[in-house]
Amino acid sequence: KSKKYNYIKLSRRYKNAEAPLFKTIDMKKEKKKILALQTINEIKKNIILNKQSLLLINRRGYAPIQVCINCGTSIKCKHCSTNMVLHKNKNILLCHHCGAKQEITQNCETCKSKNSIIELGFGVEKVYEEVKKIFKDEKVVVLSSDTIDKDSFSKTLKDIEENKINIIIGTQIISKGFDFSHLTKVFMLDFDMWFYNSDLRTTERTFQLTEQISGRAGRRNIQGEVYIQTYDTRNKLLEQIIKKNRDLFYEEELIRRNVSSLPPFIKIAAIILSGEVLKQVEKSALDLVSYLKQNYALEILGPIPAPIHFLRHKYRFRLLLKSKKVFYIQKCLQETLLGYKYNKKIKLKIDIDPYSFF
Repeated sequence: KSKKYNYIKLSRRYKNAEAPLFKTIDMKKEKKKILALQTINEIKKNIILNKQSLLLINRRGYAPIQVCINCGTSIKCKHCSTNMVLHKNKNILLCHHCGAKQEITQNCETCKSKNSIIELGFGVEKVYEEVKKIFKDEKVVVLSSDTIDKDSFSKTLKDIEENKINIIIGTQIISKGFDFSHLTKVFMLDFDMWFYNSDLRTTERTFQLTEQISGRAGRRNIQGEVYIQTYDTRNKLLEQIIKKNRDLFYEEELIRRNVSSLPPFIKIAAIILSGEVLKQVEKSALDLVSYLKQNYALEILGPIPAPIHFLRHKYRFRLLLKSKKVFYIQKCLQETLLGYKYNKKIKLKIDIDPYSFF
């Protein structure tokens, strides 16, 4: 719109294939099941027709949370303030942020209860386990960064292309760029989880992912179908996805961003301070905010503990700077770094136009 870039619009799909149909599945009726009855029935129909189905679940491992049923404490990484993820195939608990590993345990270290640890949530491994229970005789494959290497990935892609696999279970890595001629149905299993984060661009990213994953379905002479399992069938974004109105989505998103003073109407920068001593990090963050307020006409939010407050043995605080002048933030931060005396034990990271808010 600002004429900074040329806009090229793709008006038709590859080989003139029909755009897929979007349908929602209300999970409130499913009593916490991983696969809705409708999902199971649609996969069965595909198997009869010798067509493939893709299940998208954007969580690696088996279960993202291990919690004690007696005291409610979850098993967290010893180096980060994040939950350890159960990887059943590797028989370990793994931190997805620092890579730390722990042995699987059924006993709680906090209250010393025996056999009190239960699993909450589900990842690709648990979805695979559930699918194999229902479709015992079908060929099922999991595609995620944990389960594939270069050689096995090439072989798996060849098997999919030759229709030797009935059901594909994948994370986001399978959502774009692949041309599977026998794949006609896509099922998004964890659609609601995309909204539970602190990213300013959540709706945009969710819309883009849904468009990308829909591009895997029905790429030949059969119209594809995308089924979205959700507990919130009245979600406004869902309405726009189902209507396939990309232009309307972006128009409304621009209005929301403008009203809320968010990019692209303003420039934002994040400053993350980290160090080994909590009080030092917090004091440095407060001192920096005071200094910035005295010297620059910026809107400053924070400091607050970062969503992942403790990462790789370091405590973390964040603050967010907002400015309507495009280059003003870079200039003032450059001057700040040159002239500001801060604790050398504290690491200071600046992220212009941040895409991550952890």
